[in-house]
Amino acid sequence: MEWSLPDPSIPVRQGDILINRDTQKGKILAIHIVITADCDISKNKFGSHLAGLRIIFHDDYIRTIWADKKLQKSLTDESKRVRDQVAKWHTALIKNESEITTEAATSWIKRSSSEEICSQLAIPTKEQKKFIRSIDKYRKILENQEESQSLSALFKYANFLSTHKEKSFNDALSEALTQAQNESLPDDVFFLPELPETGSKGVIVMLREIIGIPYSQVFCKATDSSNTSDHIRIARLNPDFKYAISQAFGSLYSRIGLSASYEARCKEALSKISSYEWSTRC
Repeated sequence: MEWSLPDPSIPVRQGDILINRDTQKGKILAIHIVITADCDISKNKFGSHLAGLRIIFHDDYIRTIWADKKLQKSLTDESKRVRDQVAKWHTALIKNESEITTEAATSWIKRSSSEEICSQLAIPTKEQKKFIRSIDKYRKILENQEESQSLSALFKYANFLSTHKEKSFNDALSEALTQAQNESLPDDVFFLPELPETGSKGVIVMLREIIGIPYSQVFCKATDSSNTSDHIRIARLNPDFKYAISQAFGSLYSRIGLSASYEARCKEALSKISSYEWSTRC
């Protein structure tokens, strides 16, 4: 196992898993892992609060954070694609490169029918059917997103896939979940298959979400706790996993951010490499 159950007499240390529990219903309200270094804890150099990282259930992560990232990227890509279609015909109309923005194109699509846009852009009759179909689909995507504001990000993403790929909502939801299963997790999270008292559900350690945990409200025995705001230790990660999370956390925050201009020049330089040039040199 990735964790063990320390004796209540053993003091809190890095890698300890703490929970907040509803004192009336017994439901777990929050989970955190202590990230403060052992040497700081043992020498009482952490002040009044321990540093902790938030832990959420894996299915909650998929339903909210993962799904929202997928949804926002999909909407951005679709908006850009439609903008490029509008700009293509706008360029042909004005005989100059169109400077219409994604926001302007989207606003135009929202307030005008596809037929009106075709007329205003002077799109040839034989090209209108394909253009109208694309614009109508995009408009439907926007309408569905507005109508599903109260739904989870996962259901919003499934709604997007359903409209975009013209399939049933259940098939789209199944596709979204398959994507989530097959994709690697990003560098700013750490996965644990299970923890005690979580019903054998996988959990995600959110390496970017640091919180202060009042040391006076940390207890090693559940019987010593009487408030929902208390943090009760339920387990301690074994050394390999404790240090792995600590290393991942440190690596994330020690990265050096390079300028956008540098990255742009790198892409430009790489784009100039041709297979022909390499084949002649080798």
